[in-house]
Amino acid sequence: MHSPVVEEALWDMVRQDKYPVVRSEGWFALALFGREPQGAKRVFAHLEAEKELVKTVLEGEEKKDSDNVGVMIIEVKKNSGEKSEAVDELVKVFFRLQGVVF
Repeated sequence: MHSPVVEEALWDMVRQDKYPVVRSEGWFALALFGREPQGAKRVFAHLEAEKELVKTVLEGEEKKDSDNVGVMIIEVKKNSGEKSEAVDELVKVFFRLQGVVF
């Protein structure tokens, strides 16, 4: 079971910019949350509010972070059972940056 306290701490980790390694680990952990339905639904709840941050990371120069964010988005879309134009747009941005054309 996922803890809301841990989840919010992870979002705090990815919002900060003082420690890049901490931010990277936060994205990785959120991607892991997205691998199961309960975690994916909880991450989904934040994605619309954090859409600009997520998009900035996807388009950024930190390949590790953009890969982790891409995995997170895809897992959340696949496992949450939720529909969102914002999440669909983020998936398209990720695939476009990977060179995949729809």
